[in-house]
Amino acid sequence: MSRVYGFAQITIRDPEGYKAYEENFMAILTEHGGRFIGFAQPPEVVEGSFEATRAVLLEFDTRGDFDAWYGSDAYQGIMKHRLASSEGSVVLLNGTG
Repeated sequence: MSRVYGFAQITIRDPEGYKAYEENFMAILTEHGGRFIGFAQPPEVVEGSFEATRAVLLEFDTRGDFDAWYGSDAYQGIMKHRLASSEGSVVLLNGTG
């Protein structure tokens, strides 16, 4: 099985509301074997355009680990704060090895 990477591009519209998401994010991520790999606010655009004000890269050993984290009651409980206070996209990338 190869690793998977979650990549998010986010524009925060309500910083105070977003704090409720950030407060427990790392604990829930590490509880499910996820690793915080990279972060940029704002991201440096090397080519093309990128409209979001924040970029985040996460790593998981397997797709199952990602699914367990993303679908967990704990993450779903805080995700509502992210959705209410920001706009963005989350994509899943497969590792090569």
